[in-house]
Amino acid sequence: MATTRMIADILRNHSRNNKRSKSILRQAPTRAKINKIQLRRVLLYSHCRLRSEPEPRTMVHAAKPRSSPPPRYSTFPGPDNHARTDPSNERTPLNSQTTRRPKCSYTLKIMIGLLLFIAFTWHLVDDYSNTHRTDVQERIRHREELERLKRIEFEDTQRKLAHEREDEERRLSFEEEDRRRKEEILRDEARREDKAIELEKARRKLAHMKEDEQRRLAHEKEDRSRREERERQDKEIEHEDEQRRRAHEEEDKRRKAEKEKEDRIIRARKSAVARREQTIQAKEDAMREDEERRNRAGLIWQDLTPEKRCLSYEKRMYQAKLINIPYGEDAQSWCMKTAIDIHGVTYDHPDFCTKERQDDAVSIVGHWTVTSNEPTCKTWWGNHKKKGCYGSRKMRVEAHLFNHQAPWDNWAEMCFSTPSEFDRKSFAHPDTCENNRMFGTAGTWFIDVDESECP
Repeated sequence: MATTRMIADILRNHSRNNKRSKSILRQAPTRAKINKIQLRRVLLYSHCRLRSEPEPRTMVHAAKPRSSPPPRYSTFPGPDNHARTDPSNERTPLNSQTTRRPKCSYTLKIMIGLLLFIAFTWHLVDDYSNTHRTDVQERIRHREELERLKRIEFEDTQRKLAHEREDEERRLSFEEEDRRRKEEILRDEARREDKAIELEKARRKLAHMKEDEQRRLAHEKEDRSRREERERQDKEIEHEDEQRRRAHEEEDKRRKAEKEKEDRIIRARKSAVARREQTIQAKEDAMREDEERRNRAGLIWQDLTPEKRCLSYEKRMYQAKLINIPYGEDAQSWCMKTAIDIHGVTYDHPDFCTKERQDDAVSIVGHWTVTSNEPTCKTWWGNHKKKGCYGSRKMRVEAHLFNHQAPWDNWAEMCFSTPSEFDRKSFAHPDTCENNRMFGTAGTWFIDVDESECP
């Protein structure tokens, strides 16, 4: 059974190898196929024969020298038709004779083993040869491919080297040509530069010669001009000295004359101041004497009377008679020098004085213009009303004049002199005035307003 199992494993491995190397066996020669067929026939024959001939049990024991020894109990059945297990009841000992192994079966096993060894060896050799043949073909193809690639690479390298060599030769030729051209250009430039340098040197030399000549001429001219300038300056200095000397002499004469004139003016001023002081002193003495005479005379204003009409806003004329004037004095002068007290305000003198004759008597009358504490002359505006726009950004406003003392007061004078306040603005007088006997005097103002009120 073990031999059969071994042969089956060999056949299975061989068939598996045959499947793996199927493509290779197709290309193998015909003799290898014939040998393979013969080997299969021998193996089948030996396998069939082994299955038809059973092996004896003694042979198996002989094949296994390390098997267990035979049992010591009896192998014959007992009365109950069962094998005995008790060795003490065994009466018949075991047969000590050994069976001989047939020589033909041993030779057959050896032959089968040799055949198996030959088959296994042939299988290994065949498998190795097939694998080696495949590897060799692969290596040959790989080598041919490598050789072809190397040949292509070598051709490319040769072509590349040829192109590089050609490019290098062309580049060297171009460089050589450029070098020769540059050398020629440099030589031409050097020649031109040498010529230019020579021309520049000659031009500079000529320029230096001209410059030296010009400098020499300029120096000569400058020296000549300096000498002339020095001579002219010397003459000017002499002339200035002479003029300064003459000017000093004239200045001395002028100062002397001015000093004499100032002395005369000072003397004249002193005499004028003395005369003025004498005049002022005389006037002061006269005024003092006049003041003393007026005080001694006791001059007073009598019958202070206001006029009925007002001149304008808070303005009224007053008049009074000056009495106690001594005979032979200047009444007009004494009138203009006499003070008066009106409504608590002191007036040093009247505005003017007049002479009035009454009952063959001449009296001196003084006149004053009073501008305070005159309630009857204090008019005001009321009932302001807007009368619409008057042109661009102008508003017409009207108001009535109150406290007008008609018919004595002049409505026009009172209207144009009365101030007013409207819309937080102050106005010294109205723009126009109108008088209506029924409604009184009215004033009109044209005030500036915003564009929103009068566009």
